Amino acid sequence: MINNFSLSNSFKITALTFKSDFALDNKQINFLGLKNGLSDYWGSSVSEFGTSKLNVSPILPNGKPNFWAHSPYNYRSSNSDDILNYNFVYTRDIDFTNSIIKAYGEPDKIYQLGKEIVNPKIVELDSINKDYRYILFYNKNSIGWSNIQANISDKATKEYCQ
Repeated sequence: MINNFSLSNSFKITALTFKSDFALDNKQINFLGLKNGLSDYWGSSVSEFGTSKLNVSPILPNGKPNFWAHSPYNYRSSNSDDILNYNFVYTRDIDFTNSIIKAYGEPDKIYQLGKEIVNPKIVELDSINKDYRYILFYNKNSIGWSNIQANISDKATKEYCQ
């Protein structure tokens, strides 16, 4: 008997086992029209809870790719050496949020996600707190966007694995 490990199924099972806002957050990310983003390992499962085509890849708190269950190819466009156009980071933890801002720079927009309804709203950096989840958005070709591209496209190795 062959036992297949399915990463997407493990995300779903874990998120359903614990209180999860992933389905609502998926709708809010879709509402904003975002497609390719980054998050911590567990936060990347937000892409598994919705009907929209959403790709959220895992990163470490230092902004580097998390290769625990991924390879450099997971961060690239199909049949290409180009990385995906990552322009947002989904954050669920204040420490992770602060570390990403330190790694990539201040985002061009910060969306605070609604707790019960689809209601992302733009907030200022100084209003970020532990009670909400956020989307840190970086405009294409901004300094922060360039920092994301550089961190993801670096020749990362297994030493970055958590």
